[in-house]
Amino acid sequence: MAYYARDRNFAGATFLDLDPVSPWDLNSSDLLALNLLSVQAPPYSVRRLLEPSPDRNLVLRLLSEDSLPLDADLATADPATMTAMADLHEAIKACLSPAHVKTKNSWVTASKLCARKRPDLFPVRDSVVCGYLGLGNNYQVDWQVFRRIVQETSIRTAIDERIDAAAAKGAAIGHPNRRLRHLDAILWMHART
Repeated sequence: MAYYARDRNFAGATFLDLDPVSPWDLNSSDLLALNLLSVQAPPYSVRRLLEPSPDRNLVLRLLSEDSLPLDADLATADPATMTAMADLHEAIKACLSPAHVKTKNSWVTASKLCARKRPDLFPVRDSVVCGYLGLGNNYQVDWQVFRRIVQETSIRTAIDERIDAAAAKGAAIGHPNRRLRHLDAILWMHART
């Protein structure tokens, strides 16, 4: 799969693995990973997310194992997990939206940062994939659609087959069971054509 090829200009081989990777912290590599997906955090937001502040403290608390366990998966997420997801998404989105901006629309960047921190829980939700699926107006509805897609046995099997084939060709696919990440990649590659 071209999205994971290291000799191509796609983020798949790097987005989740760009060091340092820390699921309980936000660091500069997380913000650099956003650039790989064609979005960036503005300077104001970088300071809110990386420098000591109440905003950063809130995000770190919401990233804790008590709030969002590392083994949580969108396909099996219960209502409490979905609420914790919404809390994290909203906190990150608030950090990405300067108070002086009248029209705040940082949903894509927030979704991508959440997907880096919890790759089995958060779909990337970029405008290409959401447009292809007819989504993008409400992240909670979008999550339910992605959840249903990734729960479907035939889709899970198709994802696994494509990932196994890509791995057999030497693609740097990362963890083969990150179905939600692989679904994002497959949908994005298809939708952009």
